[in-house]
Amino acid sequence: MNIFLSKATLVKIFFSLILSTALIGLSFDNYLWMNFWGFLNVPPVLPAFSDFNALNIFLESKNIGLNPYLETNHEIHTGLAYPIIWLYLVDFLNLENILNFKITVFIIVFFYFYILIDFAHRINSRKFNILLLIFFFSTSNFLLLERLNIEIIIFSLIYFLLINKKSLIQFVLFIISFVLKIYPIYCIFIFIDKKKYFFSTLIFTLIYLFFLREQISWMVGSIVECA
Repeated sequence: MNIFLSKATLVKIFFSLILSTALIGLSFDNYLWMNFWGFLNVPPVLPAFSDFNALNIFLESKNIGLNPYLETNHEIHTGLAYPIIWLYLVDFLNLENILNFKITVFIIVFFYFYILIDFAHRINSRKFNILLLIFFFSTSNFLLLERLNIEIIIFSLIYFLLINKKSLIQFVLFIISFVLKIYPIYCIFIFIDKKKYFFSTLIFTLIYLFFLREQISWMVGSIVECA
């Protein structure tokens, strides 16, 4: 068994570390954060990674007895648009602690950068790489990073699900991504030729959706209100 990483993997890790370290470094200085994103024509918001930090706001609302889907003590983040499990994760990881928050963000953006580099390496097409580069420098991508939208986490999970060849790992990644966001339910068709996993995931998703039906109704309301 080869325990050494390939040169290509080391290069991916190196550049991912550079980019994620630079981003986290910027986030420690509000002045630099505002000016950097402003220079890139992205409307900056404080605190840094405000969408991800909003989970702390919703957790605080939950802890004081409010329904985070319907009422919060914040002017901007007025309703949780994700399953309640996110708040249990935030509480478990103690993301109110600034060090824990920054480490978690670092891990998230590291994998995001790694995936983009890995994606380009796997496709290995000049035209595709140009399109990926355009996306990377697009306002949409910059906004995802500046806010640290949760979609980055879901995208990462789905990417690893799709490139993995082991059915059990695919199953675990599907369950995690589905529980966290629901819409990855469409990835269930990756198991279409593996009947045992397909029916297992189908049964799980139907049961989960049944028990989450009230939360889904609240989430739809929050999303519509935000839109």
